[in-house]
Order: sequence, then structure tokens, then C-alpha cells
Amino acid sequence: MVVPLILWNVLNEQIISYIGQRGWDIGMVVFIVCIVAASILPFVGTLASVFGGGGYNYFWGGGKKAQAALAGGRSASATVVGIGEHSGGGTLTINNQPVLNLKLQIDDNYQKPYEVTFDVLMPRTAVPQFQPGAAFAVKVDPADPQRVVLDPEGASSFGTAAGGKPVVGGEGWTELDRTLLKRDGKDGMAKLLGVDDTGKSEDFNPVVLMTYEVYLPGEEPYTFSKEVPMSTQLVKKIQTVIGKTFSTRVHPKDCEKMHVNITF
Repeated sequence: MVVPLILWNVLNEQIISYIGQRGWDIGMVVFIVCIVAASILPFVGTLASVFGGGGYNYFWGGGKKAQAALAGGRSASATVVGIGEHSGGGTLTINNQPVLNLKLQIDDNYQKPYEVTFDVLMPRTAVPQFQPGAAFAVKVDPADPQRVVLDPEGASSFGTAAGGKPVVGGEGWTELDRTLLKRDGKDGMAKLLGVDDTGKSEDFNPVVLMTYEVYLPGEEPYTFSKEVPMSTQLVKKIQTVIGKTFSTRVHPKDCEKMHVNITF
């Protein structure tokens, strides 16, 4: 430590004699600013990834660009092909939540199905619902087909469906229920556990018991079952996706009222 200090003092005096005390002071300020900037640049980069237009929260609808894609993007179905470590390698967490790399196959009925890969800030409770084979609705960014946003209102198996898909359930819902679901509903994932015959019928259609395991971010998963009348043809079709996971929106005041986006 003694030798470096002696060298520093010698160089210090030589530099000051050459550029003057004012020049030395300015140089030291610039040097300190550069050191501080170098220290915080990685942190700034992380913030940009989290809050930026195409950052880690884009998939969840975070930011103006994602909201614009939700409003004007092309509807599509997405199937998880793979999920793994952050694309930069190693483990990255933000507020104790992992940043993971998600690979999806996108089918928008417009072009041949294709794959997209991106990093996303993933709530730990949601990880089990984004395993390979899970399917859900998304909106494709019209400016960049590689960017997609989760679309919790894409379709449903409870209540009114969008895009001409089957409507199943929703009996007894009031207009207020539908408004609350759309405005204040909680977005999550639902795994279809079973579609079982009850031996009942309604309007010449079989009544089946549909059972889901529901995951909402920050909440304990729960199982929900409901008897639903539907055509025999639709029963057979829905039975082909038992075990798969779909996006869902749950009523803010009644966890047994929800829209589940079943895609085939």
C-alpha cells in the first residue's frame, strides 16, 4: 500500500503542475462520474427491460406498446414449447421473481404456425402453468409478429366467448357480473383436470362436470368444479384437451365465476 500511495502523490503533483489545480479538480469530477455511471448502467438496463416497451413485462400487458397490441393486435393461440433460464444464461431474479425464457408456438390462422422466444418476468406461482403443452390466447403485435401479449379475454368456456368459439356455462350471471369480470377480473391460468359424465341431461344435451385447478398470481391454487350442459360433439372435443392449461379471468368477488380460454 505504501508504494502505490507514493506513486500517487508523485503523479498527482506532476499532473497538477501541468494542468493546474482547476483542471485537476475537473478531471477528478469527470472520473468519479464515469465510475458511478459504470456502476449503475447494468441496473438501468434491468429497469429498461422491466418497464421498457418490449421489456420483461410486455407479455403481461405492461407498458403502452403492450396495451396497444392488446387493443389492435391480431388474435392468436399460443402453445408453450419450452421454458428455461434467462436467455443471457444463469439465474436472474427481480423482486425474488425469476426472469425466464419462454418459447411459444403461435397460430393466428393467418400464416403458418411459427415460434417466438422471449424473456419474461414470471411469478413463481405461475411457473407450473407455463410448462410445455400449456395453451392460451395471445395478441400479436401488428408491428412485430415476434412480440405477443397474453390475452385473458381471447375466448372462454364459461360465459360469453369471443371469436365465434363455443359458449359453455355462464348461467345465472347478471350484467353486473360480466362488467365486473371484464373490468376488475383477476388474470391467471386454469388447468383442465377432467370432463366427467354426470348421468344428467338438459335440453337433450349431456351435463358434464368440468373440473379445473386455478392459479392466480400471489394466491394459493384452488380446485373448482361446475356442472355444464353441452353437446355430445363438444364434450368429445373438450375431452381431448384434458390436462392442458389455459389462460383465465376470475370474477373479483366470486372465484367460481370465470372465463377460461380453451383453445383446440
